[in-house]
Amino acid sequence: EERVREIEEKRDALIAKADKKALSIVKNAEESARALIKNLGSAEAESAARRELEKKRSHFHKIEKSVVEREEKKITQQSVAAKKETLKPGDAVRIIGTKGVASVLEIRGKKVLVQAGAAQVEVPLTKLSIVPEKEIPQAAPSVQVKVSRPVGVPSEIMVRGMTIDEAIPLVEQYLDQAYRAGYDSVAVIHGRGEGI
Repeated sequence: EERVREIEEKRDALIAKADKKALSIVKNAEESARALIKNLGSAEAESAARRELEKKRSHFHKIEKSVVEREEKKITQQSVAAKKETLKPGDAVRIIGTKGVASVLEIRGKKVLVQAGAAQVEVPLTKLSIVPEKEIPQAAPSVQVKVSRPVGVPSEIMVRGMTIDEAIPLVEQYLDQAYRAGYDSVAVIHGRGEGI
């Protein structure tokens, strides 16, 4: 079944590529016909060129319609509704035509409310496909850092008689310990006129 699906996907891709090439050829023919009309002076030649342009335009629209119908059919065949799969809240789904994975929040008849990134979107069942387990992005493992509370940290530090260069490292270390100990406020006792 997997092999058949791969073959069908390759076939569809080749057909889509051929359709795009045909569209490109028709567009080029249409452009050359327009250029010809501009360059022709006689009314008869202009009329013939216009008829040719209309034929090519009609053919172009048929090919374009065929491409669109084939794409819509392919999308519908991949959908949850076509495969008769059942959804439940929490399932990982993809909105067909996008690369991101969404999460089912709520099923509302033939529509489903999904969380796609930061947005909540209501999408028809025909536009959803279930994401295989192996394609669901895994959350990065969380890292918890446990910091032990220091014991015996005083509620004040005295830096009298010290210069700024001596006091700053001591005060920084003390404030770090006091924060980890859970103090809301602490006191730094310093002197005036003694270099600080």
